[in-house]
Parts: sequence; C-alpha cells; structure tokens
Amino acid sequence: MPSYRVIANNRQPVALRDMMILPVRTGYIGADRIRKPDPALIPPSAEEAVPDVEETTVYLPVRNGYVSAQVYRPHAVDQDAALPVILYAHGGGFTVGSDFDTAYITRRLARDNSVVVVSTNYRMAPEYPFPTPLNDVADVYAWLVREAGRVGGDPSRVAVAGDSAREFASLVEKAGSPTDGYWPAGMPHGFYFFPGVHPEGDVAFERCREFLAKHLSH
Repeated sequence: MPSYRVIANNRQPVALRDMMILPVRTGYIGADRIRKPDPALIPPSAEEAVPDVEETTVYLPVRNGYVSAQVYRPHAVDQDAALPVILYAHGGGFTVGSDFDTAYITRRLARDNSVVVVSTNYRMAPEYPFPTPLNDVADVYAWLVREAGRVGGDPSRVAVAGDSAREFASLVEKAGSPTDGYWPAGMPHGFYFFPGVHPEGDVAFERCREFLAKHLSH
C-alpha cells in the first residue's frame, strides 16, 4: 500500500500540495462549492437536455485497481446491435473533475451519433501522481478494444474523445492516428458543457458527428 495513501488516511493535510489542491477542487464544476451558483443561470440538467439515453454505471479494470465509468446508449437504436464506441475522458489536468461533469457532452455524443459512450473516471493527482491517470485511461481503452461487447459496443470501432488536453491530441496526431479538435478563438474552455449556452457548441458537436461518420462507420 503506497505510504502517501496511508498517511493521508490518518492525517490531514499531509503536505503543502494537499492545501494547494483543495481550493482547485472546491471551485471546480461538479465539486462542493463555497459560492453557490445563481439559480437564474442554471441550464437544464444533462438528463433534461438529452433524456433519450440509457445510463449505466460500470467498474472497469486498470492496473492495480478499478475505475468507475458511465455508459451511455441511445434509446433509438437496436438494443441488440453492437455499436461503435467512444471512450470519453473528462478534463481537469488529471487533478480535478469526474465523469458527471461532462454528462451533457457524453449523452449528446451517444444520441447524435448512435454510439455507446464510455465516460471514464481515472485516479487523480496528487493522490495518484502522473502517469497513473493517463495509464488508467489507456487501460480502459485496452479493455474496450478487447471487451467492448460487454457494454454493447463493437471492439473493432473504438474512438477516444475528451475535453481540454489539447497537447495530448497533438501527440496522438503525431503518432499517426486521425484526430480532430475544436478550439475557436475567443471562446472560453467549456462553452460546450451546457445546452444552449452558445451556438458554437452545436458547431463542435457537428464536427464530432462528421469525424465519427468518417472513421467509425463500416
């Protein structure tokens, strides 16, 4: 058992890094917030905005453990069909966030593209330093290309998506895999997180649809 986790279980804060990460996590979307949001500016929930999607929680194997993930499957498809799969990893610099933060995105990707979306969590720093978070995502991908049928997907058609991580997308592209990203000038990160916030959000989803139709269709 890692010594840091033992100490953290019995003493808080453990180190300066614990004090530094606390305000980041408490201020992040999806975490407990000191300042509550203005009710007048709260958009529809993911379930309200995209209701016609089935959601299931699963636990997937990674090296030295398991991570939880939400599996999204559109109602409008043949429920016995093996659909293409999108593995989605939420943003947050491998230190904050969860799969629930991006539920609108992942629900809409599933519905708009008739795919199964596996929105995975990963163990985060500082409790689990890099490269553990990245390894967790890689391990989930490796599981999907073998076992996607267990979540209703086609193991031969697995794409990877996420928000933030622009440099990671560049590395994937340099490695020779097809990629597409959308970072319009002047738009803040996360403009596509909520329904109806800005029309550029629809542009982002349309780009995803075109890319997936090209690379995931038979």
